[in-house]
Amino acid sequence: MEVEKIMKVSRFKVAVLVLLAVTVIYPVALHLDIQRYEAWKQAELEKYPQWASIMDFNPYGTTFTGALLISIAATLVICWVWVVVVKTHRKKLKSAMLMVLMFTVVLAFTPRAYAGYYEKTIDVLAVQDEEFRFLYPAGWQRDLGWGIYINDAFGKFEKEFGIIFKLRGWIDWDSTDYTGSLYDLLDEAIRETNFESYVTTYNGYVIDILMVFTGEPQSLRPGFSPPEWKALIIYALPDAPRDRVVQHELSHQFWVNHCGNNCIMNLAKWEFLHWIPNYWCGQCAATINDNKHRFWRWVSSSGGGGGSEGGCPTLFVWDDSDYIDLGVIDIHADEDVVREVSVATELVGIDNHKAEFRLREGWEGLTYSHSQIDQVNLYAVDSDGNQRLCPLVEATHSEFGNVLPRLLLSDDKRIDLYLLETTDLEFAVPQTDEIQDFVFVIEGCNMLKY
Repeated sequence: MEVEKIMKVSRFKVAVLVLLAVTVIYPVALHLDIQRYEAWKQAELEKYPQWASIMDFNPYGTTFTGALLISIAATLVICWVWVVVVKTHRKKLKSAMLMVLMFTVVLAFTPRAYAGYYEKTIDVLAVQDEEFRFLYPAGWQRDLGWGIYINDAFGKFEKEFGIIFKLRGWIDWDSTDYTGSLYDLLDEAIRETNFESYVTTYNGYVIDILMVFTGEPQSLRPGFSPPEWKALIIYALPDAPRDRVVQHELSHQFWVNHCGNNCIMNLAKWEFLHWIPNYWCGQCAATINDNKHRFWRWVSSSGGGGGSEGGCPTLFVWDDSDYIDLGVIDIHADEDVVREVSVATELVGIDNHKAEFRLREGWEGLTYSHSQIDQVNLYAVDSDGNQRLCPLVEATHSEFGNVLPRLLLSDDKRIDLYLLETTDLEFAVPQTDEIQDFVFVIEGCNMLKY
């Protein structure tokens, strides 16, 4: 009888050990299968982008292995409940509590059962020139001036198409004082703000659309919105219905052309400013629906919090007290490209005739980023525009240490920068007081872009 009891207890212990082993292996198997599913889903979306609206809602649990693993999870829960009940029935409360704790810990480390999603919120950065600020001192405020009309226009898109715009902030821009075209003004604003969709960041947000406001006197045209630029400009006509101007120009970003219907996109109606409808015709609405996913960004579940993928190096300069962020350098390409960044002399802290810069890959919130850097140079520019090379004397990678030999020449010897890794650079600056400016030059590439 005693032997039978011992064998019964031993079988129970063996069952618990097996259950524990399966519970530990389970989250690893689930995580690996989610990664496999995520890679497949992303590959399919790249091959067939027109399936985005369908694939985005294809849940992981509908796959065979996904359904199987979810069923195993349910079985594990039932088994652990049974173990706890048995332990409790035998008045081994400490053992029961330990079992509950172990299961809770394993469950906490089990990844969520989905393989990423599309970030559909369209992040907008507003830019205003000095003429606009003079006309509308409160234009930037959320509940005053243009802030109200922008939010009204955003609401129209959300109500009709489920498109969510978010205005992430306002910045100032000093436009050229001339009566040029809106094309020229928008081009100037993009260049002077270094805007590039999916690359430019503001307060931690990756900006999708640049919305420029100008008060420069020019034609009576209320705006210009080329969708391929992912930017638009609005001229502050005093009598124009402002919410409809924003609504009209944003519609162009979804490849909507002017039409001849009773519609906000009918250009002829803009001759009679207050007769403009605030709705779209069926033709224009269909075009927006067909293209409403063009600003979606993929967010990977494996990143532990999400973020768009495919960053680039951010350049910093040491100013004698701290590193100043000079912005992201766009080197997205399939092969090496050369980019130049102008750096004002007053930003560079020169100590013992040396200037320090830093390259950091990507930014917080990304799930992955990888750039290859072939060469970096720094030039001092004098008052006549002549450039003098500032030799690179030190290059220290945060993971690999000294990488100076790999950055001196334009060759096949590159350094790898992965997400949030840094390389500190030190240049020898000529001993002269004639330096008016610096130019930082980088050669390299980042092949991943969404």
